[in-house]
Amino acid sequence: MAEDPAVLAGLLVEHRKTDSRVGYPPQLRRRVGSYVARRRAEGVKFSGLASELGVTRTTLAKWARMWAVPESGGFSEVVVVASAAVVPSAVVVPSSAVLPAEPEAADVLQVVSPSGFTLRGISLEQALYALTVLR
Repeated sequence: MAEDPAVLAGLLVEHRKTDSRVGYPPQLRRRVGSYVARRRAEGVKFSGLASELGVTRTTLAKWARMWAVPESGGFSEVVVVASAAVVPSAVVVPSSAVLPAEPEAADVLQVVSPSGFTLRGISLEQALYALTVLR
């Protein structure tokens, strides 16, 4: 079902009037981001969408990246790159969780989400566990 841009623009304006100190709610960002991603795929420019919805181009670009649904059925392309230096970091998990074993030096990974969230110095098993927990 296609979103009506006038309805989205109205929801954005209403939120700014009532909760201007608080960021837009995730449900609204998701709706707008999905709409923008679809319209961009149709060739519409961010500047036109920004005028239409009353939100900056930068914000719309960010939301479109965050909420776009890949054509591959919900999976994104994964790129594996070699890293010269891996800095260990912590992942907070429930105390009852059973974590996979520490990685061997050759098996150390770095996982970076589209939004910039990064996991460094983890094994494949730990990456799969963390992604399952964070999903």
